[in-house]
Amino acid sequence: MTNQPKIIQLLAPRPGWEVVYIHSEASDTHYDGKAWHTLPLECLALIEGEEEGKAYTRVVGMVMQDYSTGRFEIVLPDDGEFLSYTRTTDPCDWQEEALKQRAQVKEQQAEQRREWQGRGAHRKSGITQD
Repeated sequence: MTNQPKIIQLLAPRPGWEVVYIHSEASDTHYDGKAWHTLPLECLALIEGEEEGKAYTRVVGMVMQDYSTGRFEIVLPDDGEFLSYTRTTDPCDWQEEALKQRAQVKEQQAEQRREWQGRGAHRKSGITQD
C-alpha cells in the first residue's frame, strides 16, 4: 500500500522550467495536433513517504493542472502521462517521444485488460488463482 507523501518544504524552481506531458489522442486538437503539452514547473517540494514498507525522501516538481482551482499536483515520473522536464530555452519537439510513450501506455492498458479478462474467465469456470 502506498501512502500519500507528506510535503516537508516548498522551494522555488529556477525560472524557465516546464514539465512535458502526453495526453490522449482526443486532446491532440487542443494542442495543435501534438501528442504532448507543457505546464510550467510552479515549485519543487521536498517530500517524505513510504512505499512497500520503505521510507523515502525526495524532491519532486509540482504543477498547477487547473488554474481555476489553484490546486497543485506532484509530478510523478512513473505516471504514464509524464514525459520529461525541459527548459523553455531548449527548443525541442517531443512528438516522437510522446507517440512512443503513448503506444507503450496503450499496450500496458491492453495487457491489463487481458489479464483482468483472464481472471474473470477463471472465476466463471470455478478456477481461482492465489
